[in-house]
Amino acid sequence: FIFYFSSIIIKGMGYEKEKPNREYKDSIFVDLLTSQKVNMIEVYNALDHASLSKDTPIEYINIENSLYTTMKNDVACLIKDKIIVLLEHQSTINENMPLRCLLYVSRLYEKIIKPEYRYFTRLVKIPTPKFYVLYNGKEAYPEKKTLYLSDAFIEDDKKISLELEVEVININQGQNEQLLKSCKVLNQYSQFIFYAKTYSEEKGIEGFKEAIDYCIKNNILREYLKIRRHEVYNFLVAEYDYDLDMKMKGEENRRVAFRKGKEEGREEGEKNAKVAMAKIMKKNKYSTLEIAKLTELTQEEIEKL
Repeated sequence: FIFYFSSIIIKGMGYEKEKPNREYKDSIFVDLLTSQKVNMIEVYNALDHASLSKDTPIEYINIENSLYTTMKNDVACLIKDKIIVLLEHQSTINENMPLRCLLYVSRLYEKIIKPEYRYFTRLVKIPTPKFYVLYNGKEAYPEKKTLYLSDAFIEDDKKISLELEVEVININQGQNEQLLKSCKVLNQYSQFIFYAKTYSEEKGIEGFKEAIDYCIKNNILREYLKIRRHEVYNFLVAEYDYDLDMKMKGEENRRVAFRKGKEEGREEGEKNAKVAMAKIMKKNKYSTLEIAKLTELTQEEIEKL
């Protein structure tokens, strides 16, 4: 009983005395918008210039595979006959996002539309899709940009039979200030991510704890962070490890490419040296057999010189 009571006190004071869980698949972005529906309503109103009440019904739509294969950074839901797809992006914007959203929303429609409806002769009404990417990466990016599926089409046809638009919105601090001022939860989320990145750049994953404490103290997502402190810390660690893993893989790919290029360059250099030697020997009346023996070039290669 004493041990159990002590563990409650430790948990109540902040972080549990255990290693961080690096297996979290969701993100803070997903958790923040799905744990409290009022947050999703507020974000939707700001993005779509709507004025829905806080008690507006929302139906979240889950499919097994998210837009990302490892970290789940997307939220899809039904609000007032619309399918809203929200995606958080913390790295370089993927220009193929419209294609990925097309495949994604097709699966959403398969889930919410009854199979028999597609065979009806009368028109079947379906929810209107809206796609938003909220960008908070480090690289410079416009405040707003629209990506079009048609930009990927091989043939530039004047009459487009299929189009899909994805609105990319930069929510970094200093960007889209009017939007962030109109949406408290989005503004505070932007601030929190800023401090999480800032502290982690200085102290690694230990900096996340300080970022959480700082935001609670300064009324930035205070209630959410107080309740979900431990989960948020694990979300951040999982994302940190994922980003680091991607960087390490990228670095390894660059090293492999460098080694391969260096190897190919050395082989090409050796081949050129042999060819130069063969040319000199040929001028000095060496036989093809002698040149081949000394340079390791084939007789056919020597005869072409």
